[in-house]
Parts: sequence; C-alpha cells; structure tokens
Amino acid sequence: MSATIRPSELPEPGADPSAPAAVVPPRSAVSGADVVAPLAEPGDGGLADGVIPVGVMPAGVAETDPERLARIALTRVFGPEHQRVAVEVGRRGAARAWAELRAAHPGVDPLRDLDAASRVGARLLCPQDSEWPIELDALDRLRDEGDGSAVGAPLCLWVRGPGDLREIASRAVAVVGCRAATSYGLHLAGEIAFAMAEQGWAVVSGAAFGIDAAAHRGALAATGSTVAVLAGGVDVPYPAAHVELLAEVARTGAVVSEVPPGTPPFRRRFLTRNRLIAALCRGTVLVEAGLRSGALNTVAHARRLGRQVMAIPGPVTSVTSVGPPVAPRPPGADRTGHRG
Repeated sequence: MSATIRPSELPEPGADPSAPAAVVPPRSAVSGADVVAPLAEPGDGGLADGVIPVGVMPAGVAETDPERLARIALTRVFGPEHQRVAVEVGRRGAARAWAELRAAHPGVDPLRDLDAASRVGARLLCPQDSEWPIELDALDRLRDEGDGSAVGAPLCLWVRGPGDLREIASRAVAVVGCRAATSYGLHLAGEIAFAMAEQGWAVVSGAAFGIDAAAHRGALAATGSTVAVLAGGVDVPYPAAHVELLAEVARTGAVVSEVPPGTPPFRRRFLTRNRLIAALCRGTVLVEAGLRSGALNTVAHARRLGRQVMAIPGPVTSVTSVGPPVAPRPPGADRTGHRG
C-alpha cells in the first residue's frame, strides 16, 4: 500500500531559495481574469467525488477530467523539481493525491489556469493525450543518482502554437549554447538550424540570448518548425527582449512550458527545463559553452537519456570553446575525453 502524502511531508509549496532570474512582471491573464468558482470541498462534489466544475479549453473542449485538473493544481502548488509529488501521482493518481492536499491550498484553482491559457491561445497536454511526446516518458526511467538530476517527466505541459509536439519530437534536434556567444558561434548556430530546418528537422532550444535565439531565428528563416521550451509560463516572455521572437515561434511552431501560465522563471527552473529540451530531441548540438554554462546541463541530460550529443569546434583562444570538447565525452570519461 502506497504511503499517503501529507502537506507536512512535502516541500513548502512554491518555495524556491533562488530569487527569480529577473524581475519580469507576469504577462498572464491570471492577474486580470475574473475569478472562476473555486473548487468544491471534499465530500460535496469536488475532486474526491469525481465531480469537477467545467472549464473551456481554446478548442472548445470541456475540461472535466479529475486527473487532468488535479495535475494542473499539483503543478501550480509544487514545482517540477519536487519529484516526490510526481512519484505519488504515478502510484495513486493525481486526483487522489490532490484531494488530500487541496484543503491546505484553497486559493489554487486549475480552472483559472485553463482560463489564462485560453486567453493566450495555449492548450493543456497530459500523458495519454494523442499529442503527448512519448520521448518524455524516458525521463521517468532515469535512476536517481542523488544529484537532483533525476527529475522525471512533467505532470502536464502547456503549449502555445500550432506545432504538434508528438510529431515534432519524432524529428527534433536541440541546438544550445552560451548566452554570451561570439559572432562565430551565432553565425554557426543560425546556419546549423537553417540547414536542419531545410531538411525537415524541428529545432528545439530555450529562447535565451545568444546561441538559443540564433537557433530559433535560423529555423524561422528557413520557414521550418522550431520549439522554445521556457522556464516560466508560456505567457511570460523571458528574456523580455525576446517577446517578438517568442510570438513568431508561437505563430509557426510551439512555445512550451511545464509550469502554469503566469509563473515567473526561477533560476532553478532553467536547469529542470533543460531536461525537457534534451528529452524532446533525437540529439543535441552544443555550439559554444564555457565550463559553467547551463548548456552543459542540457548535454548531461541528453547523455543520460542515451541521445546523440554533438559539438562544434571553436577557436582554441576562446573561453566559449572550452565546453564543446567536454560535451561529447562518453560516460566514465574525464574532461579530456579519456576514460580513467
């Protein structure tokens, strides 16, 4: 019999010791949306009894499934880094897990998040949906090595844009690198993304400054498909300077997040977000990165998933050329690429 999760046993909801990556005012309809009727209390037709108020998705589909609504609520209360919640959902189902926790979080209303998503043209994806990328399931099979890297598959995804994620993931490659990229790196990232898009591959990245943005723009220039995976909500453009770039990605591809609309991008979330970039793709191309670059975190996830890792050589005099030789090394190899 599975252990019951109780509020006292779980991390403080929404707690994150890291400050937000930047002061970015949430551009979500949540803040200005009309308050939807709150969830009923247990025993009066709420989640515990399987009777849920109805929300309307962008496509006009009524959301009444207790499991789906519970996944939204749990994602709102506990960030993706709280893997114990996902483990309990896998054991007992989201509706049962949320029914036991809901009384402690009366202000959480999944219908409000659905309404906010609808206002920005986003949709909800859950496992078992026809559009759910099966590649993400591999995240649940990773062994916990005690380093916090084994955060599993997301409870749900929010998607803004016409791109079908399952179809995209079957022919996707990640192009990642440092923010402080050189002109050489930006040029190559754009050229690689353009060439991949011309050959029918979708380009996935994180919409950050530098290599990420160059990759998205290269794919868009080839009228190809590109996906931006964000650390905040799909309605919170980050960095703010990329609001137009993200809007263009959403017009032709997809902007994706595992956190609800209106959520700001906390620093820790960039690392948990990176596992999605790696898992969605058949391979990852690292263009430029220093030894402390977050792009190496994406490469580490790709390697643990058994996905192809590729790197671009750069000038030996550039600090952004230090990361790529490290990236493709096989498990057990040291930083020079040799096994110990």
